[in-house]
Amino acid sequence: MHIEGGASTLKAHIREFAQFVNIICQFSEYKNGDKQLDGILKGIWDRNGYKRGTLDSHVSTETVPILSSLILTGNHSPDDEALITRLLWLDMSKNTFTDDEVKKYDELADMTEKGISSFTDDLLKERKRFFTDFKTKFRLYKTSISAKMPVGSPSRFSTNFAVLGASYEIFKDTIVFPFTYAEMMDHFVKISEFQMNKINSASTSNKWWDCFLVCIRTNGDNKLDYERDIKVEGTTLYFNFSNTYDKIQRQWYNQYKEMIPSKATMQDTVKKESAFVEIKSSYRFRAGRDGSVTSAFVVDFSKLSNFNEINEAVHYMNTIP
Repeated sequence: MHIEGGASTLKAHIREFAQFVNIICQFSEYKNGDKQLDGILKGIWDRNGYKRGTLDSHVSTETVPILSSLILTGNHSPDDEALITRLLWLDMSKNTFTDDEVKKYDELADMTEKGISSFTDDLLKERKRFFTDFKTKFRLYKTSISAKMPVGSPSRFSTNFAVLGASYEIFKDTIVFPFTYAEMMDHFVKISEFQMNKINSASTSNKWWDCFLVCIRTNGDNKLDYERDIKVEGTTLYFNFSNTYDKIQRQWYNQYKEMIPSKATMQDTVKKESAFVEIKSSYRFRAGRDGSVTSAFVVDFSKLSNFNEINEAVHYMNTIP
């Protein structure tokens, strides 16, 4: 299902998971910043559907359940920490491949020539053994995987990996997997490290833009001045990074009781966001001869999770006498 632009309602997204049992649905073109959609995706991990009234009586309801799992794809990465912890992450940024990698892909294509569902027949034969052995295998894998996770990793990481690990253990004599146990475990560690980096980055980014908003709204020393520190043209936000950083760092400490990361770290954080456009080496914030020329970070702030709040605050700055 294509989920970009809200073409389908949130309830329609959930109904997708009630049409079939124990299959994998795909949501494509994910775009971050939609809190309602992120909430739906978190609920899918928890297997929370929704309830709706029936015509039988004023109080009767029926539940639309979550009966399938999800593959989420897109060019944007989630920035909600709780959602990140529920995902098994694969970052496919590579676009050039070696001869050996091309060969491996061809082997995968041969394996799925009859259709991915062709493996279902083999898996169904192991249903009874899966039902009997899964809980024990899951607990063993969760214990061993937890010991390999990065310090501070959420418990959901090891829970998610343990589901795959237990399934691997049960089916390894039925399906010839193209990877070993050691390779699988190494991959779990690599994924978890990537996710932890994403969580830390998302947390830092969210704090930056939350402080940015406060510094627009405030009337104190930390206030970001329009046409000196920041400027907006449509949904494009320009801001002088040095001036903005100096004011946000004071607000950051007041708000979070911790020191802000270094200026270089924050610049890298902003540049890695999907909202980032470019850095202009020469930009005039104030029109006319009075406006000095300086560098400016350029951001499409419609992609930020607090776009509406920033947009409203900037609009208010331009209407007050």
